[in-house]
Amino acid sequence: MVKLMERHFIISTKNLTSSNFWTSIFNKSIPISIREIIITCLFSIILGFLVTGFIQHKLLSKIAKKIKASNKYGEEDLYTHFLNLDEVQWVWLRDKTMGLTYEGYVESFSENERIQEIKLSDVKAYYSEDSTLLYELSKIYLAAPPGHLVIEIPKIEKEGDIKNG
Repeated sequence: MVKLMERHFIISTKNLTSSNFWTSIFNKSIPISIREIIITCLFSIILGFLVTGFIQHKLLSKIAKKIKASNKYGEEDLYTHFLNLDEVQWVWLRDKTMGLTYEGYVESFSENERIQEIKLSDVKAYYSEDSTLLYELSKIYLAAPPGHLVIEIPKIEKEGDIKNG
């Protein structure tokens, strides 16, 4: 295995099994190996990308769900999880306090414990009671305390056809 690593990564077996870095930090007579620093930096960049991908794609949660060790979907709240789903693009967003429904494409969103924010484009605003079209906008930013916005995904009958609910 080590020989294979030597051949592919051009690293000597001595450098794989021992490191002078810690010794050179505490003993000024031993020089710091530039090769060790370069290899460590390259390795840390690759490891950083791997860990970022692992976290971003919730691989630990997916593996735990697959083996039935957990049914948790990840660390974020359900609001963020729901809006990150691939099928969530065109939505109806109901603002319960204003009595309005917004139809539009989700461009971006964020949340914390005090506020949920969402930006929609190609927006139509309706009165929630009777679905009367009030106005149209190219974009809208909405913010409300958690639980004040209801997000619905319209059922698509066929390509480009949205079924009214």
